[in-house]
Amino acid sequence: TEVPISGSTDNMERIASYIDQSLKPFLKGDRGVLPVYKGYDLERLPNASNSASWRRSEDIIAIRKDMFDAVAACFRVPVSLLYGNTNNFESVWTSFVTCCVDPIARAIADEIARKTLTEAEWAAGGRVVVDGGVEVIKTLKERGYKLGIISNLIGEHEVPDWLEEDGLDSYFDTVVLSSVCGIRKPSPEIYLLACRNLGVDPADCVSVADNVKTDLPGAIKAGIGANIVYDSPEGKHPVVFTDELKADAVVKDFREVLNYLP
Repeated sequence: TEVPISGSTDNMERIASYIDQSLKPFLKGDRGVLPVYKGYDLERLPNASNSASWRRSEDIIAIRKDMFDAVAACFRVPVSLLYGNTNNFESVWTSFVTCCVDPIARAIADEIARKTLTEAEWAAGGRVVVDGGVEVIKTLKERGYKLGIISNLIGEHEVPDWLEEDGLDSYFDTVVLSSVCGIRKPSPEIYLLACRNLGVDPADCVSVADNVKTDLPGAIKAGIGANIVYDSPEGKHPVVFTDELKADAVVKDFREVLNYLP
């Protein structure tokens, strides 16, 4: 009997029927005859001690490697993560988040913003300076403070472009972007890099941030002198402290920052 080899639904049904009605009874029974259709071959498997079985195992491993390599290349995922390798995990995880997770999250956020904002707001990125932000920035600069920004945004141009559009770029002495330096908050290294760029000792710096989980751990480990958390009216990030993560001050109005930096 000829069974044509094709990708048709009929052929898939024939294969399923062949397995259920012929192959399974043959394998389960002590005696039986297995019809072999044209286009099919039976091959006797070697014993486990046979070297051929080792070659088959290696083939399976090679297939897995090819699959992992393909997935890693397509999604820019470190291959070691797919294998469960935890060596040098921090840098591997940073690479994974920066190159794979962030772009997907950004695409989702952009789509949500596109559907909820007006065309003008969406074109501007739905971005606004925090109420009182401009006043605080200009006043701190007038008081002689060096100002810097540390951002985990994935793009290399958004923050500099926004500062330029708002006329604030000249007020900042350094802008450290994780997408450029390859380090992400909460790693203390990104804070130390900003301090080096400013030429200031970490102990003489003050961090003003709004995300306890992302911003505080790195700042504390880097030895930043003081940490101020902005508890925004929108409640964008929950302000919850632990024994290890505590701010030196919490402000609900951004202008209150000026009270701590005379």
